[in-house]
Amino acid sequence: MFVNVQEKSVESLDSIRINNLNTETIHWFEDEAQVIADFYLPNAILGELIEDGIKENFRKYVNPANSFGDKSSIDDDLKIYANANISTRFIIDSINIYGIEGKDILTDFVSVLNVNELTKDKFEKLTNFNIQSYKNEGLSFRLIYNKRRGYSYNFKIHVKIQA
Repeated sequence: MFVNVQEKSVESLDSIRINNLNTETIHWFEDEAQVIADFYLPNAILGELIEDGIKENFRKYVNPANSFGDKSSIDDDLKIYANANISTRFIIDSINIYGIEGKDILTDFVSVLNVNELTKDKFEKLTNFNIQSYKNEGLSFRLIYNKRRGYSYNFKIHVKIQA
């Protein structure tokens, strides 16, 4: 699962990336010609690890009072640890985009729990997009989808990663 945030401009997306202000897995912007979305997969990986119980195990070894940053919580320590020691072990193998378009829908990103859900509800594999990778950020990338004029989209994103 992931959370997405719509931003007001491409400049906002750039500022978030350059200043490391990403708070969610997807930050995106839409104009009449394109949907531009920045994906920060380390956030999604950390979310999955937390769901699987890593925080309880981490708490056994880290005392918040002696930790980095916030002395009342281990959340910041866990994020730093995961980004430095876990996320770096993954690489993106492939990225596939599925979507539906319409004049009566609002653009959104739809989470799926299973690859069998990617084509559910008439979602089709899309090809009208470009991916830009970021140097030194192996699990982050920018998706640029070229829209049909007057249409909005719902997207399901399938990112296959390898350890």
